[in-house]
Amino acid sequence: MESKKFVYVFGGLVIVAALVIGSTWAMKKDDASAPQNLEVVKRAESVYSKTRAKEASTYVTVVNYTSTGFEPAIVSINRGEEVKFVNKSSIGMRIVSNEFEHIPLYPGFSQSKSVGRDGVYQMHFTVPGVWGYHNLDSGHPEVIGIVYVK
Repeated sequence: MESKKFVYVFGGLVIVAALVIGSTWAMKKDDASAPQNLEVVKRAESVYSKTRAKEASTYVTVVNYTSTGFEPAIVSINRGEEVKFVNKSSIGMRIVSNEFEHIPLYPGFSQSKSVGRDGVYQMHFTVPGVWGYHNLDSGHPEVIGIVYVK
């Protein structure tokens, strides 16, 4: 059952990331396929606005870590913005960059200490790209999240 869940979660994350990146590329090309990809961008923007808030002088996107994984599992942010990871689970949380499907590790994306329930880890992203991560304390490195930095 766990391996089936992993396949569905991982497959879904890869598909959504590919759709977001593909739709952005298609829109930049300004070809005939761009209008149909606009719907994917609208859905990503919907999540973007629901999880994003201005704190001090920068925008911060909140990702909760729960007993079922990261919510939302995929976030899209602008270069120079931050992601705040909040532990809403009963286990420790230690967020680290995750290398998979030819996505490299993000330099410096490694929480130094675990935090308990309601603990927070905040990361400032300056390098554009698609970056994977997981909770090192979970014992399930296959439960991943993705940050898409525009």
